[in-house]
Amino acid sequence: MGNSILTESPFWDGMDAQTLRDCLSMTGVDSPGKSIAAGPNGQLIFKKSASQLYYCDVQEMSSYTLNLSRMDPLYSDCQIYDLAFCRRGSLLICLQRVVSGEFFVCEGTIDCQAFLVEINGEVHKTNIVAAKGKNVVLIRDEAGVVLLSHPIRWQSSGNVVELFHVSNFLSSSVGDKYTISLQSREIFDATFASPFISRNHLYLFYGHDYSRFMLVPLAGSCGFSECL
Repeated sequence: MGNSILTESPFWDGMDAQTLRDCLSMTGVDSPGKSIAAGPNGQLIFKKSASQLYYCDVQEMSSYTLNLSRMDPLYSDCQIYDLAFCRRGSLLICLQRVVSGEFFVCEGTIDCQAFLVEINGEVHKTNIVAAKGKNVVLIRDEAGVVLLSHPIRWQSSGNVVELFHVSNFLSSSVGDKYTISLQSREIFDATFASPFISRNHLYLFYGHDYSRFMLVPLAGSCGFSECL
């Protein structure tokens, strides 16, 4: 499957070419997900395969296939799951051990000359595990990158949100998984998509109606969720 973004084309005869941005076509990217990260200087990096990344520098109009540097053999059975750039420019990589569903995080530095992402330091366990009916994704809050696990659909019981603050952990080596048991005063049927965090609240938008969302306070171990 190829990922592509808007590009100039002779087939766009009816449009002013000056209104279109020059971009690269991301051919050769074989990823069933939507793993893409945008860097502070306009870099784009995609998950190309389980162990490779596809890097695009939109300033230099160049692209490369990057391999991960050799990791600890303990994680040789893990594959790339998701990506994000941290504020200082290094790449945060979320790895998944497919057999067990465990998620890990590590930090890397892109070396385009060697076509490598050099893994810096250790690979860290998040204690978040893939589960049926859950979506796991890297998102951001005001302090950096967060690994989030949330229910795809509201269930009659057992609705739980799990968060691991990746940026804080990598900068301080302190932190653990944070779990919130969700409760609601009303009964409803909804699927959730496009999560984001702002001012210590998690927003889970309804997949069928983006004018509505569930608001989850990220404080305490059990909180009431408001449906707005």
